[in-house]
Amino acid sequence: MSASIVTGAHGFIGANLVRALLAVGDTVHAIVRPDSANAARNTELDGRVTFHTCDITDAARLREIITSVAPERVFHLAHYGGNRGQNDETQIRHVIIDGTAALYEACRGVESIRAIIHTGSSSEYGVKSAPMREDMVLEPHTAYGVAKAWATLHGQRLAREAQMPIVTVRPFSVYGAYEAPTRLVPAAVRAAMQGTELPISDPTTPRDFIHVDDVIDAMLFASTHVHAGAIFNLGSGVQIPISEMVDTIARVSGKEIKTAVGAIAARNADVPFWQADMTHTREVLGWSPKITLEAGITRTLSWFYEHPTFL
Repeated sequence: MSASIVTGAHGFIGANLVRALLAVGDTVHAIVRPDSANAARNTELDGRVTFHTCDITDAARLREIITSVAPERVFHLAHYGGNRGQNDETQIRHVIIDGTAALYEACRGVESIRAIIHTGSSSEYGVKSAPMREDMVLEPHTAYGVAKAWATLHGQRLAREAQMPIVTVRPFSVYGAYEAPTRLVPAAVRAAMQGTELPISDPTTPRDFIHVDDVIDAMLFASTHVHAGAIFNLGSGVQIPISEMVDTIARVSGKEIKTAVGAIAARNADVPFWQADMTHTREVLGWSPKITLEAGITRTLSWFYEHPTFL
């Protein structure tokens, strides 16, 4: 049995990851904020996961936790700024830049660690007019994207200079169980279930959607097939307008979804092109997504039907 540490364990992807790690038999330690508003995602795991309360920028406390646990794998998912309304640039820098720097400093020289999986973001690319490749020049146009780009580049530098086993994965538009209710897919599911209107900005806005189970599978795979310093996109490799996602939810649920176009403001992240080039991930990491959009929505609907309090 091996030990894993997860930062950001109360987040959407983190909540799915800790369950996947438990399923493969890991001893799981989660580093969470003292004031986390999302602890309800993991309440049922009390006694199965060891939760460590710690500010992600507290390098001394992080080092204490890491050396006591002696993990084989560290999964870094703590973040702020990726969701609508998270606009405090000071907090973005605090969590993503200062937090990543502190975590890596705490991990430096810990001999038990075999893999550090850093969760980057497609926001690092900025506005592109072709599928986004890992070797493209980064041109982030949001504070969040800039911070995430710094964290990725910092990890690459440490992989080169300190031989740290840091790998970055860049998820695109992830959806599935435990996703925040303010985001598109849960909001559309709620509209379908309750017969309410779905507010959206521009229905033609494109996204490259990937189910969270695929993201978790890729992260676990990358942690056992370590390419230190590498970056891997995690997307479907196909972009669709958000209207197609809404239509798929309506079709699979058998419910009509009425939309209120323009009822919410567009964000800086809403750009005309957003698609992952999955060539590098497929050919170098040896991983490809397996869950189709319809299958992913079927899973997501089933989960929310069983867990309506998360809507």
